[in-house]
Amino acid sequence: MHILMTTDTIGGVWNYTLSLVRTLTDVYGVRITLVTLGNEPHADQIAALHRLSKVDFIPTTFKLEWMANPTEHLEHSAQLVMALARWRRVDLIHSNQFAYGNLELDIPRVVVAHSDLLSWLHWCGGEPPETDIEPYKRLVVDGLQGASAIVCPSNFMKNNISEYYHPSTPIHVIYNGLPASDFAPGIKKPGTALMVGRLWDRAKNARVVLEALNEKADVQLTAVGPAVGPGGERLDIHNHGSITHLGELPYPRVIELYAQTSIYVAASMYEPFGLAALEAAFSGCAILANDVPFHREIWDDDAIYFERNCSEDLRAKLETLAHQPDVAAEWGKRARQHALANYTARRMAEEYHSLYQSILGVRV
Repeated sequence: MHILMTTDTIGGVWNYTLSLVRTLTDVYGVRITLVTLGNEPHADQIAALHRLSKVDFIPTTFKLEWMANPTEHLEHSAQLVMALARWRRVDLIHSNQFAYGNLELDIPRVVVAHSDLLSWLHWCGGEPPETDIEPYKRLVVDGLQGASAIVCPSNFMKNNISEYYHPSTPIHVIYNGLPASDFAPGIKKPGTALMVGRLWDRAKNARVVLEALNEKADVQLTAVGPAVGPGGERLDIHNHGSITHLGELPYPRVIELYAQTSIYVAASMYEPFGLAALEAAFSGCAILANDVPFHREIWDDDAIYFERNCSEDLRAKLETLAHQPDVAAEWGKRARQHALANYTARRMAEEYHSLYQSILGVRV
């Protein structure tokens, strides 16, 4: 089986892609042609791609759908994807973007709806970004209607896609997964907390964490990730007594931080799945999550929840856990066991491979 997959290099979709591609090639012998979009891959990302077997990758800097003025970039990238699909005679296109669901090709297409702008706006509130909403909505509708199948990483996301775009194409829920062997609990430092992600993205809700720790607290929180976005979005985050911002770090260093940290703060107000929290759970961190439906779906009773978007309750629960390292350790074990039971890369790849086979039938 030969699959052409598109991905982006900016958010959590990147780690999802590496996890899926690695397992599909190693376990099922699938051949992958991988097209990267968004920013040019940095050195760590290129090194990770080189470690994969049976993968050819084509790096590009074409804009993603949610970026400002993407039309010309999307037209050119669609032409590239079609040319590659024909030249390499792929069996199926797995698109992690909406735009390539309606390509003029007689090749099955799976579109994965990792997130979308309309549900982002609903859950995050405030003014829309620079992206023109109506053309964006038409693009998403066309991509979903042209797909052979749609995948969402949670029922939360499935419900949002159904509500805002009404696709007639079947929607499958396949939860994200990661290789558990890549993570392991280390010696935890009591009273430490971690937050990882695109800090500039309103959805990540870093501001509620800053408000919770705007004065010195009995917990030390490390924030990892960019504070400035590709469209000039910015979070003013300054190191002080309780928060240390390390910016973007190489992935191996982030894994080390997970291993050493007691508590992971999953503060997002919009997160169709949340891979960073999963990485933390595999590393034995207690998950302290914003009390919103998607976190409840993913973590059920194996996370601690703070009152929705409430900085005071977040601070109180952080300090309680910081003062009770044994309790934090027990919640960390629960999160890890939950992750092992539900969100491994092997389980995710098996479900995707079964979907591919059901779509292709006798073609392969």
